[in-house]
Amino acid sequence: VFGSKDQKGIPMLESGTSTTRKIEFPVMEQRNSNGLEVVTAKSLRVTELVASVVNFFTALEADAFVGVRGSTFSQDVFSVRYYQHQDRGDGFGENNFVVGPNGMRQLFGPAE
Repeated sequence: VFGSKDQKGIPMLESGTSTTRKIEFPVMEQRNSNGLEVVTAKSLRVTELVASVVNFFTALEADAFVGVRGSTFSQDVFSVRYYQHQDRGDGFGENNFVVGPNGMRQLFGPAE
């Protein structure tokens, strides 16, 4: 993202539903003779929800996060990253960037 021929951009990851299809959830109430029974996110019809959760926690641990101005998902990631990394003292909470109508800028604090 935001790269050119002369300058390396920011690597981007979005797990999406393809990753989610591989996730299995244990069924806690039912055990069969082979051990623990599992169900998939697809069979539960929560594929998009699980993908959002995977994306959220991936964004929290990323070296940098670029979000969109006005997005509640981005606002939540900005805030959690800022406060989580402030407690750790590792500075990663300062690697938040927001994209809006006037371009991209770095955030130096919690979400606005």
